[in-house]
Order: sequence, then C-alpha cells, then structure tokens
Amino acid sequence: MIRLVRLPKKSFFGVLALAVLMLVTMRLTDLNRSQLTPVETVLRDILAPLQSGVSGVSGKISDTLSVITRTKKITIQYGELQQQVGELTAKLNMMEEYRQENVRLRKMLQMKQSLDNRFQMVGAAVIARDASNWYHSITVDQGKDRGIKRDMPVISQRGLVGRVIAVTKGTAEILLLMDPEGSAGGLVQATRTPGIIKGNGEGKGLTMVHLAHDAPIQENQVVVTSGLGDIFPKGLRIGYITGTVVEANGLVKKAFIQPFADFNRLEEVFIIAGVKGGE
Repeated sequence: MIRLVRLPKKSFFGVLALAVLMLVTMRLTDLNRSQLTPVETVLRDILAPLQSGVSGVSGKISDTLSVITRTKKITIQYGELQQQVGELTAKLNMMEEYRQENVRLRKMLQMKQSLDNRFQMVGAAVIARDASNWYHSITVDQGKDRGIKRDMPVISQRGLVGRVIAVTKGTAEILLLMDPEGSAGGLVQATRTPGIIKGNGEGKGLTMVHLAHDAPIQENQVVVTSGLGDIFPKGLRIGYITGTVVEANGLVKKAFIQPFADFNRLEEVFIIAGVKGGE
C-alpha cells in the first residue's frame, strides 16, 4: 500500500522554489532546441497550474492597484470641481448683486431726472438700521459735509421714505414714514381729498386719517403729499389706497394705504436738500 508523505511547509516551499528554478533554467536552455526533453515536459505539465495561478493573482493585484489609482484621481478631480463650483457660485452671486444694483441705480437716476427741475437732491446709501425696531429709522452715509440738515425729506426710487431727524458730519438718521411719529400731510390725487398720513410701526402699511365720512375715496387711488407744513413738498408719491373704514363716531373715516416705498428693503435714497424755483 502506497503511503502519502506530507512534507513540512518549509520543505514544500523549498521544492516549489526548486521547481520554478528548474523551469526557468529549462526556458533559458531551450531557446536553441526544437524539442523539450521528457523531464522538461513532465515538469511543465506539473507546474502549468501553478503558473496560471501566479499569473491570475498577479493580474488581480494589478487590477486592484489600477482601481485604487483611478479612485484617488477621481477623488482629487472631484475636490477640484467642488472648489471650481464654489468659486463660480460666488462669482454668479456677485454678478447678480451688481445686476440688481444697476437696476436700482438706473431707476434712481430716472427718478432724479424727472424731479431734477424741482429739487436739489443728494444721493445716499443706507449703512445701518435701528436694531430695536427694524422699520423705524435708518442711517445713511451723507451728512453735514454735504449740506444735509434736520427735517429734510427723503425719498426712494418708488416714493416717500421719511425725514432727517439727526445729522453728523458724515451721516444722517432718517425717521421712516412707517414710524407712528413719521406723519405727513397727504392728498388723494384723483379727488384732491386731504388727510394726515400716519405710520403704525408694525410694518403693515400706512393710515390716512381725518377724512370726511362721505369723501369719494376708492381702492387703488394714489396718495401724494399735500405740501401742507414745512417739511414735505407737494406731489411726492406715498402709496395707494387698499380700503376704508368709518370711525365709530360716524363723522369721519380712515383709509388704509400700501406705501410705494419698501421700508424693509431700502438700500439707496435721495435726500431733498432744497427746492428749486422757490416752491
């Protein structure tokens, strides 16, 4: 009975290394021979599976290294693309800011040109808002060095904003018409009905009070300054009527007005520094 003898691991690898060495030697010696010897043939048949396995493992290792390399390159490229996207997004945002600023300034210029024959106006940028109450006051970057004084009226591209209440050398504080203390004389443009415009301080529009109960007032009619008093010249746009209600005494009524100026989004304004022609 034939017994199989199990070789120790060291002996096995030694035999394997010897066989590989013999195969290499045969390969080097068979370059000038047309046929293999019987021993070479047997060894080649025995070692063929081993060669195939080594080749397969080598191929898998090569493929794995290739995948790792490609993954690393893709990761680097992805990071670079993310950075480029961030830079482009920032540029697009800046371009949009420039575009919106250009639109606002064009409208401001158009309004200035339409009123230039009546008023001396100083352009100003909003640099701060009242932190305690967003709607009540703003600060702009023009002051005494540009001839700005207390109680000068302030307008935006859309309509009346308020009046100057404090001035320094380089800044001015403006009380918005939205403030309860920011009243102005008003006039319904279509019917010439006068009244007093008052703010409610809540950001929900303006109110026109002291109107006769039978005053012919309708929704969407435009309201302008009446020119009564020493602050606001006549004809400045204020807003439009959204509704009316008769007071409890039945003698007078009030109208609700949606202002043309957006007090919450003011960025540039004009301060009326003087009236031309002695109006």
